[in-house]
Amino acid sequence: MRRQNHSEEVLFSRLGDEGVTLHLKTGVYYSLNETATPIWEMISNLSEEQMAHRLVEDYEVDFDRALQSVKSFLESTPFGSCKFDVASGL
Repeated sequence: MRRQNHSEEVLFSRLGDEGVTLHLKTGVYYSLNETATPIWEMISNLSEEQMAHRLVEDYEVDFDRALQSVKSFLESTPFGSCKFDVASGL
């Protein structure tokens, strides 16, 4: 089970159903849509599979689609390796 942690170099703020991230070193910010925002908020606490299960509960999608959404988000993060630090052993 692999979990991700937010980088201390990235700030996040929720704006309604969406969110905004700001990379402190580069000054680059990105908006997160209503699906990406809850994934961002779950990253530090849940594994990819646990995040997918939560999306299934919240959005009534099937597990495979939810897991693909989580993996796609994590693989396409706009900050690359600066956005997440992988925590091992959890």
